[in-house]
Amino acid sequence: MFNIYGTFIDNAIRTFEGRRIHITEVPFVVLVIPHDHSCCTGFIVAIDWVLTVAHCFGSETFNGSVEIRIGTHDQLDKAIKINSSSVIIHPNFFKFGKEYDIALIHLKHKIQMTEVAQIIQLEDKKWPEGELRRHCFSIGYGYHINLERIGVLHGGQVTAGFGQYPYECKSAQRNTKSERFVWSNSNESVHICYGDSGGPLVCDRVAVGVSVISFNCGEGPSDIHCGGEFVDAFLYLYEHLNWLQSYVSCLPSSCIENKNPQVFARRTQRCYVLDWMDTFIDWIPSIIARIPNCKSTQINRKGGLAGKEKGF
Repeated sequence: MFNIYGTFIDNAIRTFEGRRIHITEVPFVVLVIPHDHSCCTGFIVAIDWVLTVAHCFGSETFNGSVEIRIGTHDQLDKAIKINSSSVIIHPNFFKFGKEYDIALIHLKHKIQMTEVAQIIQLEDKKWPEGELRRHCFSIGYGYHINLERIGVLHGGQVTAGFGQYPYECKSAQRNTKSERFVWSNSNESVHICYGDSGGPLVCDRVAVGVSVISFNCGEGPSDIHCGGEFVDAFLYLYEHLNWLQSYVSCLPSSCIENKNPQVFARRTQRCYVLDWMDTFIDWIPSIIARIPNCKSTQINRKGGLAGKEKGF
């Protein structure tokens, strides 16, 4: 139904490498606009609650208004707008930092469930033991390399692991000792960047993590916080279920009012299929190049062989 957008850039810096996503694929994702007009991502966990990150608000005593934009895949397009009645930041965030980088936004009005506004269930069981390559995907409104701006919904596949980071990267190893983060296998995953903070990591059709930070595993400048040199980290939501339930009692799974879960299952399955199609397309040129007497041909990401033409 939708074209495969975006181009993977191996040396991309300060960008999220992924395809543009239509809101009907991920109707639980929302745009979060604090009073200072910065941009974060969030996701609907109950009919009047949105989950996001604490660092989006910057102050322990934040009492400003937050605008939630629902049902849009572009900040410049029309959207359903609901303001917050309160923002609840985890009480340990300003003392312990990123391990508690989570916040809830209570809305002034309930969200009307439609094709572009749905609740996503949170995972209610522990991470599969020993699983270091779980197939997931992440979504956000962060910086998009082709459009060169924030506010466009996009994302892609993440091969995710849990526990202390097992590969060569001191900052990731040090920060994942507490087992509070899900991390990406960097060379197999699209990257999060500015504006993607607060977006969900979705595995097996449930929200497992929230986009928080990227750990520098290279020698790049310290002021660049995303791209190929970084391992992305998602706060592990299962560890925070008790705190979340103290405000939203129906979590992790009974908040969903849609009595037909197959609708959501089909939608998220489509997102998975398109993400893995995207990866397969990236592999085709290298496969062709290995075939004797066969010229290497670039692939148009909108579909088909396209010579030197590169899709949008």
